Amino acid sequence: MSQLLITSLCGFFASLIALLFIYWLKFNPAPLFRPAYSKSKQSLHKHEVSRIGGLGIYIGLIFSTLINIKGDNSFSIELLLPLLLALPFLTGLIEDISGNIRASTRFILIIINCAITVYALGLKIANVDIPAIDALLGIPVVAFAFTVFAVSGLTNAFNIIDGVNGLASMTAIMALAGLAYVGNLHNDSSIVFLSLSIIASTLAFLMLNYPRGMIFLGDGGSYLFGFGIGVLSIYTANAYSEISPWFFIAINIYPITETLFTVGRRVFYQKRNPLLSDRLHLHSLIYRRALHKPNYAQESEMIAANSKAAPYLWLLNLITLVPALVWWNSTPIMMVTSFIYIICYLWHYYRLISFRSPPWLS
Repeated sequence: MSQLLITSLCGFFASLIALLFIYWLKFNPAPLFRPAYSKSKQSLHKHEVSRIGGLGIYIGLIFSTLINIKGDNSFSIELLLPLLLALPFLTGLIEDISGNIRASTRFILIIINCAITVYALGLKIANVDIPAIDALLGIPVVAFAFTVFAVSGLTNAFNIIDGVNGLASMTAIMALAGLAYVGNLHNDSSIVFLSLSIIASTLAFLMLNYPRGMIFLGDGGSYLFGFGIGVLSIYTANAYSEISPWFFIAINIYPITETLFTVGRRVFYQKRNPLLSDRLHLHSLIYRRALHKPNYAQESEMIAANSKAAPYLWLLNLITLVPALVWWNSTPIMMVTSFIYIICYLWHYYRLISFRSPPWLS
């Protein structure tokens, strides 16, 4: 326990120092990082904001990993996952710095990164407790393809929900806390270490990102979250078959629901490329149609409204997270709570898209 506390604190402070340096560079950035300090695409910020906050989180994770290295874990998941995370993280970081990598190119790179990692670690989604799908997953090539699809989908899902201050980072912390919890129940120090190390580094980021948005997560950070949580979830599922596969869906239900609904909306309703961004996500609608007022002209007013969106969605995450911590081995309960969340999501979306905001949000 003392070793875990030390590594987590080291990761936290390493991340915080790196993030403070990145923030300081805003006032005199090096030429290489100049594009990463351009004016934010989010209209509520009228000043330059760094988009490479994910770099600080990754530095914190690597620092924790170096502190934790022992003679007997040179090829353990504790070392391999942080190294493999470099692939998707650098894909996003290069986009954050250059700003000229097309969404389709990043999507293909993420799929390749996921395929390499799934193969290297020998991961697979063996079952989802739905007989027809489980029969298909018994075919190795299908299981491999589905696993790559799941990890790459969650990687992009965290990128989609990264739209208001604190949302993606706290959503990641909640999912990682769930993984740390079941890892601790099964006395798996590797799962606990990786989960808490990322949480510690993310808490340092959250100090600067929420509520004022002094630094942004960027594509590198959101890819780090989605990829890391996806790989760690499947690793945990493979190690402990008694954990319901729907537990991992439940702790990630918000980014999963947002992504599937967004793809469906863009493809079937709007008839457009699903990779093209828009401002019709649930978090966008909560901010623009419920919390933001037409008479807001000051940056402080808009940031204050922005900071209220994430906590509401954090609370909605508890619909599945709390039951998941209690009934982590019960597929029926995990299914029911997941469906309740989806209904809740759709109800909120319908109300907001119809300009009928729930009264408690107005």
